[in-house]
Amino acid sequence: MRAMDASTLRQHRELVERALAQAGGTHRFEDIEQGVETGRYQFWPGVRSIIVTEVLHYPAQRVCHCFLAAGDLEEILAMRTWVEAWARGLGCEKATICGRAGWTRTLKDAGYEASAVYLEKKL
Repeated sequence: MRAMDASTLRQHRELVERALAQAGGTHRFEDIEQGVETGRYQFWPGVRSIIVTEVLHYPAQRVCHCFLAAGDLEEILAMRTWVEAWARGLGCEKATICGRAGWTRTLKDAGYEASAVYLEKKL
């Protein structure tokens, strides 16, 4: 499995927009498309699912951050292992996920644990 380009992203627009609808308005489809085109984001399509990641470069470590996912849960969980292997190959020390609270329970057996809570306030 490898990350795909923006033309493949457009073929999965419905799933991407479904994930964006749950993401709190942080991105539009066009933002994801541009990020994939420039290499800022990585787009991982499955048969019935999608994942979007970005590699974050902090001063002391590199982190693979998953910020969008939609589709079939079992397929997403299988795809996660491919993304993690790819991230390890890049030297990422962590994989992080921002999503709904249910992911904490779902990914517990995969070694993920809650380390922070994201809160927001509309101004």
